Amino acid sequence: MISVPLPSETTSRPLRALSLALLLAALAACGGQSGSNASQVAARVNDGEITVHQVNHLLRTARGVTEANVGEARQRILEQLIQQELLVQQAQAQKLERDPQVLQQLEAARREILARAYVERAVAAAPKPDGQAVRAYFSEHPELFRERRVFRFNEFRLSGLPDDGGALLASLREATDLRDAVERVRKAGGDVVVTSNIARPIETLPMTTHDALARAKVGSILVYQAGGLTTVAEVRHIAPAPVDEAQALPAIERLLEGRERQSLALADIKRLREAATIAYLGDFGPPKGAGDAAAAASPAGAAGGEPEAGPAPADPALVADPVSTATPAAAAGAPSGLSQGIKGLR
Repeated sequence: MISVPLPSETTSRPLRALSLALLLAALAACGGQSGSNASQVAARVNDGEITVHQVNHLLRTARGVTEANVGEARQRILEQLIQQELLVQQAQAQKLERDPQVLQQLEAARREILARAYVERAVAAAPKPDGQAVRAYFSEHPELFRERRVFRFNEFRLSGLPDDGGALLASLREATDLRDAVERVRKAGGDVVVTSNIARPIETLPMTTHDALARAKVGSILVYQAGGLTTVAEVRHIAPAPVDEAQALPAIERLLEGRERQSLALADIKRLREAATIAYLGDFGPPKGAGDAAAAASPAGAAGGEPEAGPAPADPALVADPVSTATPAAAAGAPSGLSQGIKGLR
């Protein structure tokens, strides 16, 4: 589905961003006093050039860049651009830019960039949340902060459900343990791969699971759907990991600001649709309901929360999707982990 992207949430601290911007400006100016264009060229690749501006543009959007590692990051980005330039030169030599499929992808990318740029500018004036709203969110969600917990699961994921997926879901929710759930899937004609000891902080799990997790004990079975996948998890360990107000407030402020930006973006798209003349042709027609129209107009990721509950697309193979056993950063209870997880609660 083609969608207009949501403006990204601001994740860097203002002072750090300002400091880095000043450092980049100083680096770009280095060697430039002679007035030679060579000072703005970072590398030559055959007959092509990679400029300092290209490097710094990617550096501004790179994650984890600090004053201490900016030099290493610039070099890494330059090497990536050199590799990209080599590939682009080969593509141009083969005249791939004339290929119909490539042309379609280039046009799609151009439209995506333009739409994103418009949305970013349209929501640039979104007001910052006031301190009262931020503190109220902290008080209203103790499970995410004062009573925050990190769960460890043994689990498996199903990437598809058979036609009677509703019956299978009901059966899985009645499973006494994970082994029983695996047997129920196999009886339905599928197979699964179980991954063990997966650490998931509460804020990384769908909000629809929070009530059940509040009552969960070791051995409890949790079944939920998100992102087109069905997850069946058995609780193996629960560890308190509270987050105090000082840690939580910056993440909450970003969350609420993101919600406001999202609201402004959706309102603007609604205004544009109402003012436009839209005629559906051929086999195409308008959405069946107002909710469908809103969903069609939503920026990418605009929902921000969990997908609607319901069976995933039919998949006769009923193949499970293995899950990485890597522990999420949030498992340590670090503020950065909280910030990443809380973005899923919009």
